[in-house]
Amino acid sequence: MGEIFHTYARLRGFDKWLMDMKINPEVYEVIASKIYNIRLRMTMRVLEEVGDYVDLIRMGDDMGSTNAPFMSVEDFRRFVKPYYKNLITRIKKEFPKVKFWLHSHGCIMKLVPDIIDAGVDVLNPVLPGDNMDHKRLKKEFGSQLCFDGGVDVENVMIFGTTNQVKEHVKKVIDTLAPGGGYIFKVQMISNVTPPRNIFMAYRTALEYGKY
Repeated sequence: MGEIFHTYARLRGFDKWLMDMKINPEVYEVIASKIYNIRLRMTMRVLEEVGDYVDLIRMGDDMGSTNAPFMSVEDFRRFVKPYYKNLITRIKKEFPKVKFWLHSHGCIMKLVPDIIDAGVDVLNPVLPGDNMDHKRLKKEFGSQLCFDGGVDVENVMIFGTTNQVKEHVKKVIDTLAPGGGYIFKVQMISNVTPPRNIFMAYRTALEYGKY
């Protein structure tokens, strides 16, 4: 269903997206609400036609850098979370079996409780390179959230040997999969990722990742 806040950043510029929250909250509210309403109407129109066949709605907005969220938890709760929560609540009210999948790069550990409270069911990509702590995620949020991804696509998949890839994939599965709530994925295959490593990752997941 596209994005809300990345669209805002493309319209105003990434810096102004963040600055508007503090300096021009009235402007922020007008623009964010307009984008939100467009996304909601487009999504509901599709669901009205094919909702019986839809399992998952995907949406993406990166909310952090490698080291921290782009904003404080308080600002996330004020300027971002209400849009997600209203959107997801509206969708699930009319289509209760539909799950909501959110893509967000970055170290967003501090935001996860509010992401869950907003109604998100699946979080992607939970990358080690973004300092997303797999053990803590599974321990604290594994009963409330499904994790999608988790494979180190920036280091192990590019620079590792096939054996290192195999052992890494096993470790990710061992951490995130127990009890269910995990979708295996190599989040990004770049033009410098060795094909042998891609093959090994998926073969390992197929053979090792069985319940």
